[in-house]
Amino acid sequence: ARDQRGDGSSSPEEDENSVIKILEASLHVSVETIAKSNPQTKDFFCMLGFLPGGAVDSDLENIWGKGWKTHMQALLKASLVACTRSSSKSPDPHLASKIGGRK
Repeated sequence: ARDQRGDGSSSPEEDENSVIKILEASLHVSVETIAKSNPQTKDFFCMLGFLPGGAVDSDLENIWGKGWKTHMQALLKASLVACTRSSSKSPDPHLASKIGGRK
């Protein structure tokens, strides 16, 4: 429904809903692209959803095993995850030691 002002502009709520729909569509395409190229990377991405506080390298290795770095690199390349550096030294300087900001 359009704003009742009569000028054809949309309300802030409609604008927000449009932005959310665009974001959902973009996320869907990104995840489906990952799923087609490597279904295990999609599974890894879904597993990360169970870690809302983030995870450090050792957490991911204990949960997923040594192959987690390959999946993380694919997700980073697709901009589906973001990493932050820890003040401690990471065992892999090319991957941040913290995912999602867990302290």
